[in-house]
Amino acid sequence: MKKIKQSYCICFVFCILLAGLTILSIVKPSRGFSENENRYLQTMPEWTAERFFSGAFGQEYETYLADQFIARDAWIGLKAATELARGMRDMNGVYFGRDGYLMEKTSAEVFESAQAQKNMEFLKAFIEKYSGAATEAGDDVSDIVNAVPHIVNDVPDIVCRVLFVPTASAILKDKLPGFAPSYDQELWLEKAAEDLGADVLIPICPEFSEINAFYGDERSLYYHTDHHWTSFGAFSAYEIWANAAGLNAVPESRFKITTVTDSFYGTLNSKVNIRTAADTIEAYEGPVYKITYNEGQRTTDSLFDDNALNGKDKYAFFLGGNFGLIDMEASWPGQEDITRQNRRLLIIKDSYANSFAGFIAPHFEQTILADLRYTNAKISDIIEKYRITDILILYSTKNFVEDKNIYKLLY
Repeated sequence: MKKIKQSYCICFVFCILLAGLTILSIVKPSRGFSENENRYLQTMPEWTAERFFSGAFGQEYETYLADQFIARDAWIGLKAATELARGMRDMNGVYFGRDGYLMEKTSAEVFESAQAQKNMEFLKAFIEKYSGAATEAGDDVSDIVNAVPHIVNDVPDIVCRVLFVPTASAILKDKLPGFAPSYDQELWLEKAAEDLGADVLIPICPEFSEINAFYGDERSLYYHTDHHWTSFGAFSAYEIWANAAGLNAVPESRFKITTVTDSFYGTLNSKVNIRTAADTIEAYEGPVYKITYNEGQRTTDSLFDDNALNGKDKYAFFLGGNFGLIDMEASWPGQEDITRQNRRLLIIKDSYANSFAGFIAPHFEQTILADLRYTNAKISDIIEKYRITDILILYSTKNFVEDKNIYKLLY
């Protein structure tokens, strides 16, 4: 009987504590943005009878309670520490890798989803429209092209290339926890090369694996606490692109490389909220730039935003973060001959391009960056307005298969 009473007391105290924390979470002012997680949080959803009975209100309210739960970041950190102590190897889609690496989990469910397949079809149709390189794409692509009224068949051929960046788990396999399952992105990339054309898809996996094997822990292609590639990783990809494009990359020795911070904790660290060793961010300086954001919103002569180093999202040091449209002109003092006159590049990208674009831009008269997540401008209008001659699609493999904005390529 005594044990039963003790159980009831424990249960009662737990319920009171949970109810109290929930009430405090609701009463306290809602946070609109989490600097630690670098994302917008769910605020109190609007209640209507229609949204209530459709289930939309309930789903958003559940997310609201989770996002606004009092001391959320501390609870996440405590959970992560507990999971590590128990010998768990992952949390919130993040592997606790060797040597302090946090790595995104990948699965067939994501890479072989309906969204992933649609995105690839949209991309094939886009390449077929502008370069004719996907002529073997089949009826599915033709159907998409014919179904979109903005697509016409008299567009001059443009040099189209695709650079899919494998996630760290595909390259740094020795850093994964023992027996941790990881989707085979190399096979996915091989299939993508078949679909898009070997002359379109830039093969990065073999080269990255060789670079990683050569440098080991001396120089890393990826951050330990963030999902992005490092500045060295972006530079290595630039060399791979230049080789595929038949151009000479500017050697690394020409750049002035400086460490701008040694206290970078990235997006993956935010998901588990535990302190591992911080990352460093390097700046490669050399070319001269003129950069315009969102068609005149603001201009600058620097690739780098030093103010970002004072905040949580230090990766925004590169180009100041994500913007819908960026117009970039670049040149190398004393080496202007690398700039190909009358060649204008469009990079359709995710955030990986933010630390990459500065390397490639000096090879073109003008470089336009378009992020489909942040612009509704028609890609066809951008190509016509800026008289684009070259296109580079640059995405992380995982970002590409999950992105719900890829359809905008065709509008």
